[in-house]
Parts: sequence; C-alpha cells; structure tokens
Amino acid sequence: MAASQGENLREACCIGDFDAVSSMVANGVDVNSQNSINGWTALHWTVHRGHCRVASLLIASGADQAITNSKGQTASDLAKHSDIRKVLGCEADADDTAQQPNASAALPFKPNYIAHPQMVYVAPKKSMQPSVTSCQQGKQSTISLSSSAGNGQIPAPSVATRAPVQGQSKVPGLLVKARVADSAEEDFVEVDVPSHTFDDLLRVCAEELEVDAARVAKVRRLPNVVVRKDRDVDRLTDGCELELVMKIRLHGT
Repeated sequence: MAASQGENLREACCIGDFDAVSSMVANGVDVNSQNSINGWTALHWTVHRGHCRVASLLIASGADQAITNSKGQTASDLAKHSDIRKVLGCEADADDTAQQPNASAALPFKPNYIAHPQMVYVAPKKSMQPSVTSCQQGKQSTISLSSSAGNGQIPAPSVATRAPVQGQSKVPGLLVKARVADSAEEDFVEVDVPSHTFDDLLRVCAEELEVDAARVAKVRRLPNVVVRKDRDVDRLTDGCELELVMKIRLHGT
C-alpha cells in the first residue's frame, strides 16, 4: 500500500498536480519514499519538471533534499532553471539564462508550437448595416444584412488557426512506467521520455531498466498492445504501463 501511495505521489508531482499532492501529503503519504529501482523521490520529479509551487509544498512538508537517486543525484542536481533553484535555496548558475524554458536552443528537440507556429491574419474590416423592413397589416418583419462591399457575404473570422498535423504531439515529453517482461522484478520504473518518438522511447526505457536496446524484441503497452512506431507512441498518455519483451538468448550466442 505504501509503495503504491508513493508511486501515486511521484506521478502527481511529475505532472504538477498541486491539489492532488496537497491531499496526499495531508493524508500522511511519505514525501521521501523512493522508487525501488531508480531511487527517485517526489522532489526529484518535481524539480526535474520545474514545478515551483509543488516543490515549495514538499519542502515545507519535510522533503529531504539530500536524498540521492540510483545515479547519486540529489534533487538540486536536476534543477535546470533559476526559479526552481531559488525554491531549493541554490545559487543560480551564471549561464542559467540560456536554460530558461522559452529558450529553444536548450531543448533536445524542436517543439511543435515552434516548428509550426500558429498562422494569424486579420480580415479586411467591413461594416455590417442591418436593414429592417416593417410591413403593416400584421405581416412579418424581415431583417437582412448588407455588406459595405455590396456582395452580401458575411466577413471571414478575424483569426484563423492551423489544425495540428496528424501524428504530431501537442505537448513535448512523456512520463511512462516501464519494466522488463517476465522478469523477477515486478515493479515499474518511472521513465521520462523527452519526445514522442519510438527511438527515444526504446532508448530511454532500455537505459533506465539497464538492458541492451538491441535485445528488445518488442515494446508492449499493457495489457496487450504492441508499440512499433512514432504514431503508436503519440497515442500513449502519461502514466501508461509498458513492458520490454526481450529476445531469447540462445546458448552459445
């Protein structure tokens, strides 16, 4: 039960759900619980994702900033931006300006909103003059719209938005739970995938689970859906559970 509660807390911290985190902390969930495989705490995930308000709540609730994950990293080691470093009481780095969230050069990929900016145009102004004709002797009144251009057409909306390109993600980054299929270790590892591509998904999951990506036969979304390409990854949601199915190693190979 405690392990499940800790996992739920870390997931809420990762996505920045302040209300959910506040409720779980108030109900006594251990803010310093660590994932059994990668050693990440709720504060690790909060700082990594830059949620300042949630980080302040965790620290005020007793989160230990000195706890290290399986790679020896404290939460402050994962702090990328000045705002979250101030919450932790760390001094801002001299080059921190280059790491601000709106600096596209610092990102390992190009977000969709930068690669395909919204197209905006303003339609020519046309005055719409309603003309009202009233008929006597109980006949219905008629109302018509006339355009100053004289063509009787209603002007186009002032702003047009481009529809998202099919297969592209609106939000960069994805949080999944992963484990090796048919392994003695049944717990999942929380994995932060930087983009919605199959190559990144396979690479990061293999690194976190400490397996050779070349030996992965397939990626399975539980209970029984195979993930094979970028479009499949784009359909995944935060918190989904994945398994890496390994190739059978033959004797002498």
